[in-house]
Amino acid sequence: REDVFERLHRPWTLKVDLFASLWNRQLDSFVSWGLQPGALAVDAFSVNWRWIRGYALPPFCLIQKVLSKTMRDEAEITLIAPWWPAQAWFPTVLELVSEPPLVLPTEGILTGPLGQSHPLAGSLILIAWRLSGKSFKPRAFRRKWSSYSWKELVSPRQLLISQRGRIGLVGTFDRVRMQ
Repeated sequence: REDVFERLHRPWTLKVDLFASLWNRQLDSFVSWGLQPGALAVDAFSVNWRWIRGYALPPFCLIQKVLSKTMRDEAEITLIAPWWPAQAWFPTVLELVSEPPLVLPTEGILTGPLGQSHPLAGSLILIAWRLSGKSFKPRAFRRKWSSYSWKELVSPRQLLISQRGRIGLVGTFDRVRMQ
């Protein structure tokens, strides 16, 4: 959805859609899975992410690989991923967060080429995570927010049933609560 993407693009100035095709790209510059007219490259993992300010909405099975690539290339990306604290990759996301994450509405975001909804769309909580593979940025973010006394706006249990887009506790890393 354009309105949701604009909320991300405005503050973070995204340049390249890393996991896109001609029909679903959010930016003029995009990297595709296969040959696509207008694509900058094929296969996002074959491109250096260090300077591109990427936007990533990858298949969920590739999230760990995206996190590894972000660290290896010392990249700064905006990752759209579910709030799945039980996943093995979730602590790594919290380790790389460099700005406050945004809870997104899910309606109309996860759709196929014919407009069909993703089978999990109704049950997912999607988060826009601003991540940095440059270790000093997440450290500075945690240092800044560690001095705040957070009132929990919603418990994780409430987050599962609350209105989409409301901000609450999304995780804790290095004793810093991220909301």
